[in-house]
Amino acid sequence: MSVYQYELPKARIASWPAARSGTRDSAKLLVVESRGARGPHLADNVFSELPSLLRAGDLLVLNDTAVVPRRFFAKRAADQREFELLLVKRANPEAEIWEALGRPLAKIKSGDTFELAPGVTAEVCGRTEDSRRLLLKVSNTTEMQLDAALDSSGYTPIPPYIRGGRSEQLDRELYQTVYSSVPGSIAAPTAGLHFTEALLERILQSGVRIGYLTHHVSTASFQDTEDDASFRPDVESYMIPSRCYELIQSTKASGGRVICVGTTGCRALESFARDPELQQDAFVETSLFITPGHEFKLVDILITNFHQPKSTHMHLVSAFCGEELIRAAYEHGLQHDYRFLSYGDAMLLAPGGLQ
Repeated sequence: MSVYQYELPKARIASWPAARSGTRDSAKLLVVESRGARGPHLADNVFSELPSLLRAGDLLVLNDTAVVPRRFFAKRAADQREFELLLVKRANPEAEIWEALGRPLAKIKSGDTFELAPGVTAEVCGRTEDSRRLLLKVSNTTEMQLDAALDSSGYTPIPPYIRGGRSEQLDRELYQTVYSSVPGSIAAPTAGLHFTEALLERILQSGVRIGYLTHHVSTASFQDTEDDASFRPDVESYMIPSRCYELIQSTKASGGRVICVGTTGCRALESFARDPELQQDAFVETSLFITPGHEFKLVDILITNFHQPKSTHMHLVSAFCGEELIRAAYEHGLQHDYRFLSYGDAMLLAPGGLQ
């Protein structure tokens, strides 16, 4: 099995999270350790058992970004043909020019107009320099603020491999972490979906501290890396609060471990580690591509889901654990009925061991 391009049967892709029929923390948790010369050590657990795998003095770092409902299935005014539009970010806030993904992109032309919501229209006014995104001029004639009007009509942007990307009302709750607080993501930091408020309280009671960062998940999270040596992920924005960095420093100084929840949060921490003095308490951008050979400076243990083949996440976890350990983990997951991708089960990656 190639670490980056493995065969993933469609039946193994979760259409709904564990929370739909149980609780968020009833998902499986595969503990992945290296035992040196003895090779990989894999243990099947349930996510609710996480507190027993951590120890007092550790720090759990969570990403508090919130997913915004910015996917629209809108009809073109000229011919009533339906297109999918995903608003990524404001390119010019003053003029309400948005960068957006469109599907099918090749059929969308400058001047095309779409109704995103009652009283809210979008006109294509160009493309970004790389031509992969549309530039939309969004106009609002409603009495509601634009963001509120978009939220009321937009779909939660679940990945297209989940029910064709057409979310339901229940996804507004399930495709959001219980601690989300800073709107800005077009995809969820899915490793965090397994936490409940009760589980977080148990973790605190066990002597583990919790810190929060914000990394807005954008298109870098679902780019296909192919085999291009010049590939670079799209830019995403993040912020490391000074309180979070203080917790990291004190944890490291006292011999505790930093447990990062999610590959996007890990990307933020490792980007931040390059210049921590200048980047605290402010949003900055990163295009860091973590591949094997990267030296991890802040993260000791990583909690993550099973990722899509050829994604940037696969490169990151391979860099974190080594290709042999990740290959063993994914083969185990495929052989033991683990549920894959955004709504699937989780792994706790501890290449240095848990003891």
